[in-house]
Amino acid sequence: TVEDTITVREWLTVGPFSVGTREGYIDPLADQGGEEAIRPYEGMEHPSIMAQGGVVRWRKVESEDGALRVWYEDVDVDWDALQAHHGWAGRRGVAYAYAELEVRGRRRTLILTDKVGAFWLNGRMYYGDVYGYRRGKVRTFVPVVLRDGTNRILLKFGVWGGVWEKERKIIFKILPVHEPLVFNISDVTVPDAVRGEVIEGWMAIPLINATEVPLRKVRLRVGGDEVFRRTETVVGFMPPLTIQKVPVRVKTRGAVTTEKDTLFLPVVAEVDGRKVSSVVPVRVRNLEEGFRTTYVSSVDSSVQEFSVLPPKDFHPEGTYGLILALHGASVPSGWVLGCYDPKPWAFVVGPTNRRPYGFDWQDWGRIDPLEVLDEMKRRYRIDPDRVYLTGHSMGGHGTWHVGLHHPDLFAAIAPSAGWTSFNIYVPFFMRKSYIYAHPKLRSIRDMVIREDRAEVFVENALNLPVFVLHGGKDEEVPPIHARMMVKRLKQLGYEVTYREVPGKKHWWDLKGVPGTACVNYPEMMEFLRSKVRDGAPKKVVFKTTDLALNDGIYWVRIDQMEELYRDALIVAEVKGDHVIDVKVSNVAGFTLFPPERWVGLGRLRILVNGHELRVDLKKYGPVSIRRDKKGRFALGRIKHKGLWKRPGLYGPIKRAYFSPFVFVYGTIGTPEETEVNLHLARTKAQKWWYRGNGWVRIVPDTSVDERIIENYNLILFGGPESNLVTRRINDELPIRIEGGRIVLGERTVPGEHLALKEVYPNPLNPERLVLVNAGTDLEGTKLTGALDALYASSGLPDYIVYGKAIRTEGWGGVVAAGFFDVEWKLAPSLGFFGP
Repeated sequence: TVEDTITVREWLTVGPFSVGTREGYIDPLADQGGEEAIRPYEGMEHPSIMAQGGVVRWRKVESEDGALRVWYEDVDVDWDALQAHHGWAGRRGVAYAYAELEVRGRRRTLILTDKVGAFWLNGRMYYGDVYGYRRGKVRTFVPVVLRDGTNRILLKFGVWGGVWEKERKIIFKILPVHEPLVFNISDVTVPDAVRGEVIEGWMAIPLINATEVPLRKVRLRVGGDEVFRRTETVVGFMPPLTIQKVPVRVKTRGAVTTEKDTLFLPVVAEVDGRKVSSVVPVRVRNLEEGFRTTYVSSVDSSVQEFSVLPPKDFHPEGTYGLILALHGASVPSGWVLGCYDPKPWAFVVGPTNRRPYGFDWQDWGRIDPLEVLDEMKRRYRIDPDRVYLTGHSMGGHGTWHVGLHHPDLFAAIAPSAGWTSFNIYVPFFMRKSYIYAHPKLRSIRDMVIREDRAEVFVENALNLPVFVLHGGKDEEVPPIHARMMVKRLKQLGYEVTYREVPGKKHWWDLKGVPGTACVNYPEMMEFLRSKVRDGAPKKVVFKTTDLALNDGIYWVRIDQMEELYRDALIVAEVKGDHVIDVKVSNVAGFTLFPPERWVGLGRLRILVNGHELRVDLKKYGPVSIRRDKKGRFALGRIKHKGLWKRPGLYGPIKRAYFSPFVFVYGTIGTPEETEVNLHLARTKAQKWWYRGNGWVRIVPDTSVDERIIENYNLILFGGPESNLVTRRINDELPIRIEGGRIVLGERTVPGEHLALKEVYPNPLNPERLVLVNAGTDLEGTKLTGALDALYASSGLPDYIVYGKAIRTEGWGGVVAAGFFDVEWKLAPSLGFFGP
């Protein structure tokens, strides 16, 4: 290892370069070798549409103690004009810093970054701390190896500019590492100790394999002192230079009685006879103060936290309502403990979205509050008809998103300062994909992310009372978002209350209001308290674009859509004791669960788009209806032979990460191919940990046994020439690699150095998914890492094939993309096949 912390003093910097919102991968340095290979010099020029004259140049900057300050005023950019013409999207950009470091001998190190999205070390990419979690005392340590001689370092970081940001301070430090294993105690997820209660739950500790060899049978022990019982877990395999946030049980010997504010939990990791030890601080709280606690996610068995503010004068035998309060961007779950006062009638609970930024309460961020709700119902007597959803800013968006997709779970929702969708909040029009991609490609991407647009699903709030709160002078999330949603709700005749508070900006308070007024607004809280869920309303409206996200609400369920990812709508209304009127659009099959409250047993008439069906309802249960071969509605479910898309076995690509999954890297190719496959797996695992507080096992292809195949989705890195599992299933995939070419059905995709990403039911176990990341050659395999689904609104469909042109043109470099049909077959109408 290095002997001491190294900070690089002399840097070259360049930028800004325009990028679109949630752009994904763009390489503005492609004209001079690209991010992997560039060796810039002072004065080297690059085109930039943000700079006056259209050119930016590398210039010298010196750091102080690893901190590099980039002053945007030194670059000739008219930030005001960009803002005036394009809003936030016009100011969004990236910049770079480059340095070279001489080292004698190979050296194992840890890299610490802050506000750095990614860095390249000798041409190899690693993720950094893009959000600056370090400022919240969470460190992002990345294990790397410095080579003997010259080491090339390239940092990539975001730019906002103008009045929002006069400079960007980034940090890059090289730290010594003396043991094979390293704890990252700063990112431990651990429950609070509540006085008078026993801890018997879960915690998770990031472990870093800081060596160039795999570590096997790593033992992790916690506790074993006078307060905590000893528990242990074994990590069977840790590949070289990887990070795993390992779940482990945590238990106290009895009820916590200490008067101290903090307990210290001993932790020990042992491998090959070597031990590393540390202590984890555990906060001690009184019950009435509120506390952090944890649960194990069904998605990936990771440990997630949430914060609980118990009701005032809480009694364990009492039955209470529950307010789920979703935080804004950069805010931890514990925000609820200081922003709300205890309610006599309800718990206030703060989920995490998995991280302070997480997934914008979409995708895995949407699942988190739903899992927290289930966990609270297991632990306490929660009245299911008095569950409420609220949130501020990003959490306000989450309130719209989660509430409108799952309206049957809540008695009412109350978004505060909430934005509607990215398309309106920070539009996508500056994306290279929107500038250069074929219109059909853009439509494919839009079909995937349409589910994230809250404004599309307002109809689902028929039985969901809504209170909307917004500051009239909010500049971060302008009140146009609230006004638009309120207008639509009123047009539909739905129940909505709107309070736009004059003169108030994004985060505001009022004298005399407990907590913080913009989230604990008395009228809003009273609105929630007054509402009780109707679990079986007479009329139901359900609109969706993705049955994997949600296939039904209340007493209706959509079983199959006619056209995938198009809007599907069902409106069902009880017209009398024995009549249900149903109107559907883009629905091939659906199921009703006639509500006992409104529908009597006996002869039941069901009108579907005016067509009458008769059912002898002898007992309450599902009644399924389908379109027959002639397009008419008939009783019964749609029957499928072989594969078919259904919740749990659906696309698009991101669905492979929604139930337990394992990363599998290929080892049967050349040593260089194996190293590329492994590096892809560990960087994506690092991203899952950083962005989603997640945990994933990384295994070589030779270790994939029947147990793994039976229980996990397989995320495969490497094509049939380098990954044994990919080779086993290649011939049974609709899109495969043959002879260094990608074959899509019966067509060969033209082009060199192509990358393929494809999700499909695993031919070795069709009840699970595989996600293939493969290239036509080594360069194509490297390129598979450029696109991924591990962030909100990524927009990847079931399959996508692309070449190096994505570095400059985004989806303009995509040569094929689309969806499989309901039977997992290629369908020309659902795809794009370019030149």
